[in-house]
Amino acid sequence: MHTIDLTFRRAGDWTLEELMDGIGVYCLWSGNAKERPSYLGEGDVLKRIVTDHMRDSNKVGRTVFDGFIAIRGYKPDAQAKEDCQIAEALLLFVAERTDRAPTHNKNLGLQTKVEEMMRKHPTLRLTVRGCDPLRPPGCQPIDKKGFTVHQRGNELCFDCDWRKR
Repeated sequence: MHTIDLTFRRAGDWTLEELMDGIGVYCLWSGNAKERPSYLGEGDVLKRIVTDHMRDSNKVGRTVFDGFIAIRGYKPDAQAKEDCQIAEALLLFVAERTDRAPTHNKNLGLQTKVEEMMRKHPTLRLTVRGCDPLRPPGCQPIDKKGFTVHQRGNELCFDCDWRKR
């Protein structure tokens, strides 16, 4: 089994030092988003948020944003990068099925990374702690939520304890 554990914290609770070279997953909520996040992404968190999203207001809207960040590792950790790509794809999958798909994501992430990992491990588990990135900022913290993918013959089976909003 391959396990990815992420602890999401509000974006404002991170220091710049903690985010510097941090590879993670983030979920942005524009100031007018109430029901669903504006954007969910992965990568070099500080660079992506400051360079890609704040400059490109089409992704988060022209309003002030809030959101959540989980750091998996620090550059140049290739496994952390791959885990974040998988986590992004799984979170987008969950968001789509729970009617909380981000308004500005154009695709469901790198599903091929999930398939590649499944060829190496029969079971894949994503555990999210801290804040639920798919709920609006200000919601109560969660103990944990999980998402499991396992192979059944030639089919991928998904078990998820997220509920529709």
